Amino acid sequence: MNSEYAKKIELKTTPRNGRMVYEVKFPLAGSGMDALKLHDRAIGFNLIVNVEDGRGREGFCFIAERPGKDEDSAKWPLLTFD
Repeated sequence: MNSEYAKKIELKTTPRNGRMVYEVKFPLAGSGMDALKLHDRAIGFNLIVNVEDGRGREGFCFIAERPGKDEDSAKWPLLTFD
């Protein structure tokens, strides 16, 4: 991912029912992905969230196994497209 594409990614965080909800929009244009090829398919996706509340980094949250510890993408959640 290049820095120009990264600037186009939209992130919204919302507290909901005692949890933090992350909504992310990845624009297709500039991603190198083809909409026709993605239709009805899935890709592996992992995410790391840096916990930083203004008092210094306190830790990280992951949605799959910690990056760097296990790089097996077969264990990552899948993003699907329709």
